Formats: sequence, C-alpha cells, structure tokens
Amino acid sequence: MINMMKADIQRIFRTKGIYITLGILLLIVISTIYGEVEIMSTGVEERLITFSSELQVPLHMMENTIIISIFMLPIITFIASIDFSVGTVKNILASGVSRFSYYTSKLILAYLFAIFIYSFYIIISLAGIILKENLTHIVNLEFYIFIAKPFLSQLFLILATTSVGMLLVFTTKKSAIVNGAYLAFLLVPSILFTMLSQINEKFYDLFQYELVMNLRTITYFPEIPKEDIIRILLIGSGYLVISIVGTLFLFRKSEVK
Repeated sequence: MINMMKADIQRIFRTKGIYITLGILLLIVISTIYGEVEIMSTGVEERLITFSSELQVPLHMMENTIIISIFMLPIITFIASIDFSVGTVKNILASGVSRFSYYTSKLILAYLFAIFIYSFYIIISLAGIILKENLTHIVNLEFYIFIAKPFLSQLFLILATTSVGMLLVFTTKKSAIVNGAYLAFLLVPSILFTMLSQINEKFYDLFQYELVMNLRTITYFPEIPKEDIIRILLIGSGYLVISIVGTLFLFRKSEVK
C-alpha cells in the first residue's frame, strides 16, 4: 500500500496540473492575507459574538474554507480519477493488489493532501495576517487553544467531503461525472434549501444536514451550543462512514474496465 502511495505521489508531482493547483492556492493565500483589512474593522456587535475583534480574524477566515473542499476536486482527479480514465486501475488489480488495498491507499493519500492543503491555507494565511496587522501580541497558549477546536472540527468535515469525492470516483469511474457531481454536492444543496426556505421556513432546518453550512457554522465553535457541535460532528461522521463503507461495497461489486 505504501509503495502504491509513493508511486502515486511521484506520478502526481510529474504533472503540471498539481503545480498549477498549488500555485492558485498560493495566490488565494496571498489574497487572503492582503484582503483581510476589512475584518479588522468589523465590530463584535455586528457579528453578534462575544470575541474581541482581533480574535475574529481566524474565525472569519475559516468561514471561507469551502474553497479547500473545492480545491480537493483536482487533487482527487490526480489521485484516482486518472487511473480509471486511462485504464491503469485494471492492470494494478490484475497484478494482485486487492480492491480494498487499492481504495485505501487512494483514500489515505487524498486525506494527506486535504490535511496539507487545509493546514497550509489556515496557518500561512493566519500567520501572514497576524504579521501584517501587527497582532503578534494575541499569539499565546490561549490563542492556540482558541483556534484548535474549530480548526480540527473543520478539518474533520473536509475529510468527510473528500470521502464523498472518492465515493463518486470509485462508483462512476468517469472524471466528467465526478467533477459535476462533486461540485453539485458542495453547491446545489445550499441554493436549493435557500429557495425552499423562502416557501416555508421549516425547510431552513435542512441546512443542519448540509456539510457546507456546517463547515461555516463550526467556525464559531466556542459560541455555538454543545448539542449543535455534537450534531455537526455526527453528521460529518455519517457522511464519512457512509462514503467509505459505500465505496468499498460498490467497488468490490463493480466491473473495472
């Protein structure tokens, strides 16, 4: 399994696509650092939270981490979709690699990329903003504890969305379908639920089960009720477990061409 992951990493970093993707990510990080001045003037009363405006910086920045889930689309394509597109997966399985090992190696690699991309975005952006705005005085043990909970919670939900992306790859085996279905999974529910809530306010409760909204909600971890935190993490766990179990079951039963 480790050898497969090493081979995939070498293959991925021999392509231009990964460097283009990481380059765009770097540009987003830079734009985040130099586009956060308005956050500093956002009052606590306006946000209706009890934190100081300085501590709002990382929280506000984390609200936009949906872009990390979107960034995982090309990464998922590089890791797994290409194998199905060019047919190399059939040769790998024919060489004696089990479907379980093949899927697990791809999933772990996708998780590692997700952890790296999310951590890079948050840590570098936050460090840049703190230095630019001369906020080094807020960096202490309390600050690290303050951001650790929303950081780890969001990372868990991003891993859940990555699992859904891998489910789409291993069930459809077509890059075009994966691209459309993954983006629809991330973007369509919030649009649909917003439209439905205009008809009846009860439909607004559907947002509780939508990963993108939960990604934003969990940002304010210290402020939201514990029961909501538990609900969000359970929903994330549900997406993750169902995606993994569903992928293993369907991939084992499916025909690989």
